[in-house]
Amino acid sequence: MDADNHVILPARYDEITPFAYLNKEQGHHLFILRQANKYSFALKQFRETRIGSTYGFESHIDSIKWFFSEDDYDTLYVLGQGIPDKTIPSHYPWKCYDNETNKWKTWNLSQGVSHYVLAYKKENKYGLITFEHTRKEIEKKHKPGGLGSDYDYWKAIYSFTHLNVHPLKYDGAIIPSTSNTPIVTQNNGKYGILQIGYTYEVPPQFDSIPVQLKEFFYCAKKNRRWGIIFLQEQDSVPLQITPYQYPSIKHIDTDFRYLEFESANSGEDYPACVYVTTNNTALHLQFIVNRLYLRDSESLDELTQTKNITFIPKSNGQEIIQEEGYEYLVATDENYPGKRENQSVTFFVIKTERFPHPLRSHNYSRYSSIDKSYGEHQKISSIITYRLENDTFSLLHEFPEVSEKAVYHIINAYQQSFILKQTITEQGKYQHEFYSNEGIKLYEITTNYPIHNWQQKYNEPILEFYTEVAPKTESKTSHNTKKITCYYNMVKKQFYK
Repeated sequence: MDADNHVILPARYDEITPFAYLNKEQGHHLFILRQANKYSFALKQFRETRIGSTYGFESHIDSIKWFFSEDDYDTLYVLGQGIPDKTIPSHYPWKCYDNETNKWKTWNLSQGVSHYVLAYKKENKYGLITFEHTRKEIEKKHKPGGLGSDYDYWKAIYSFTHLNVHPLKYDGAIIPSTSNTPIVTQNNGKYGILQIGYTYEVPPQFDSIPVQLKEFFYCAKKNRRWGIIFLQEQDSVPLQITPYQYPSIKHIDTDFRYLEFESANSGEDYPACVYVTTNNTALHLQFIVNRLYLRDSESLDELTQTKNITFIPKSNGQEIIQEEGYEYLVATDENYPGKRENQSVTFFVIKTERFPHPLRSHNYSRYSSIDKSYGEHQKISSIITYRLENDTFSLLHEFPEVSEKAVYHIINAYQQSFILKQTITEQGKYQHEFYSNEGIKLYEITTNYPIHNWQQKYNEPILEFYTEVAPKTESKTSHNTKKITCYYNMVKKQFYK
C-alpha cells in the first residue's frame, strides 16, 4: 500500500525482498518477488525528494506508477550496483548565497546515473537484466541567513530507464562479486568478467575465477599460467600488465608491487604504476591513470581519460635487472598526476636488500609522510631519480652505490623532496649530506649520531632531523633523549644547525 492506500503489490507473493535491505540505503526502487518457485521483480518508476533545512522538513513523494516484469524466472538475483557516473552538469545553473563571503555564487545543478544488473535463469541457462537508475536535481535554494550549509531547499527526481532483458547466453551460474573477485560469467568451462556500468564485458576466456587486486587490476589464469591484467574503460580486451607466466597465484602475490598516488581532493588512493620484482626480471614500469580514480566533482569530459605509459629505467645505460639478493623498488614524492597535465612528479628507483616476504601494504607501495623514512625497514644502497612530466620520463640523477657504510633516505617535505646520504666515517662519526633530486648538494654536517627520524615542528614550517638516544644506565629518567642534528625551513628552503 502507498500513502493514499493504493495497492502496489497484491497479497499473493510468498516473499518480497527490497534491494535496499541487502545494500543499506541504496536501491529503494527495486524489489525481488517470489511466488512458489518462480521469481519476478518490480521497479518504482520515479521518486521525488524534497528537503528543506531552514524549516527542518524532509518529504519523499513516491511513485504511484510501477513496472512489473511480465516474465517469471527460475532464479533471479541482483549482481550489484555499478560505479555511479560522475557528476554531470545539468541543463541550467542555480544561485546560492555564500554566508562566509556574503556573495552570491553560481553552481550547476547535477544529474547522475547508476547501473544495475540482475542475473536470471531459464531453460537451464543464465542471462542478464540491466537498467539505469538516474538522479536529477530540479531545484536548489540558498538565501542570506539561511540555516543550510549548502542549501536551504533541495528537490530531486529519481527514476529508472533503459531496461533490457538480454538473451540467455551462459551455461553456468553468474557469480556475484566478493571482496576480492569481480562479477564472473561462465561458459564452456571458462570464466569472464562483467563490468557493471559499462556496455561491455570481458568474454569467458580464463581458466579460473580472476582475483581482484585493486580497482580494475586482476590476477587472471590462462593456459594454466597466471598473469596480471588491467581493464580499461569501454574496452573488452584486457591490458596485459604481466604476461601469463606464473604457475601459482601465491608467487604473484609475493612479487607484485603497486605504486600508488593519493588524490588530494578526496584522500582516496588509485593505482598509478605496477611492476614486479621477481629475480632475473627486468624492471618495467607500467604507468596507468584512469579517470575513475580521480574522484572529484568535475564533468566526465573534463576528467583525465585512461593513460598507459610503459617505461624501462636504466642504470649506467643498461636495463635494470632484479637480483637474487637485491631488488629494485619504486617510490615517488608527494606530488601526484592530477587534472593539471603539466604537473610533474619525481620517481625514485631504489635498490635495497630483497625482502623475503613483501606485503602489498609494504613501505614502498606509496609515498611516505614527512616524518617517515623510506629506509625504515631496509637500507637503501642506491637511488635513481626521474621526473615524469607531460607523460615523459627524464633522468634527473643517479646516486651511486658507494659502500656498506653509506645509506640513503628519501625525505618528502611539503611540496618538495630531497635525498639524505649518511656515511659512517673512520672516526665513527656520521656524515650527513643532503641533495636535491637533481644531485645538487644542499647541505652537509658531521655529528656523533645518525639521523633516524624527522618531523615538522608544531605550527611551524620547520623540519627537525634527529635521533633518540636511550638514557644511561645510572640515569634517573627512563625517557630517550632527542638529539637534534639540524633543521630545514620549508618556506625559505634552507638548512641550518
